[in-house]
Amino acid sequence: MSVDHARHAKRRRLAAILVACLVPAAWDAMHALALGTRLEPSYLAFTTLGVLGLLAALTAAFDRCVARRMTNARCVALTASLAVGLGVAEGFAG
Repeated sequence: MSVDHARHAKRRRLAAILVACLVPAAWDAMHALALGTRLEPSYLAFTTLGVLGLLAALTAAFDRCVARRMTNARCVALTASLAVGLGVAEGFAG
């Protein structure tokens, strides 16, 4: 794989992660507007930052799995345990 192709792939992945971080906040904003309640910027920021942290951690774990040539079962086990652990941590943080 050429350097330009790898750099382009990283940029596309970063752009996809940043767009995906906005989806839960947009969903919550749409829900609040549909119910006629006030938008809470702090809540929208918390969901956006929470998803950003989760996706960044999962991306780093997946890249590590690929770099170490782990089996599919080990990679799934690692990412699933990481996702559950971060989900529980975010639950206690919020």
